[in-house]
Amino acid sequence: MNTLLIEQTHVITSTAPGKLFQSSVVCFQDCFYIILHVPASTFHVNEHPEKGYNFGDRSIAEGLKDIIASCSDETELKSKLGALVQNNTLIINFSEYKKVKIKGFLGVKTLKASNSALSYVSFNATKDVAKQLVAFYPNL
Repeated sequence: MNTLLIEQTHVITSTAPGKLFQSSVVCFQDCFYIILHVPASTFHVNEHPEKGYNFGDRSIAEGLKDIIASCSDETELKSKLGALVQNNTLIINFSEYKKVKIKGFLGVKTLKASNSALSYVSFNATKDVAKQLVAFYPNL
């Protein structure tokens, strides 16, 4: 299964450009899923997820690792992650965006999916994770 888990990052979106959303991100070759650590009205269109996504006393990153390990294929994993984020705006499909690029400066990389300067979502990855991100998406 070809996935990359970024345990700790900040997501920025054009709907709230001044806010950083503490998140984890699960990357696939054609999309990524944002798992917010704190509910945010900017993203959730229906209901907020259960506090801590019902992972109990484990961190969100540990819960995501367990979900990834329990899935046998990418389709099953996407289904479970979709249910986790309630199939809302936290699923970023690259086919829905005109540009998807990775840019960086001094070891920090940012993956940005955008339709225009006023319609985008991005997240950043620091040094070691940035190397993994660039290796995972060699064509971006």
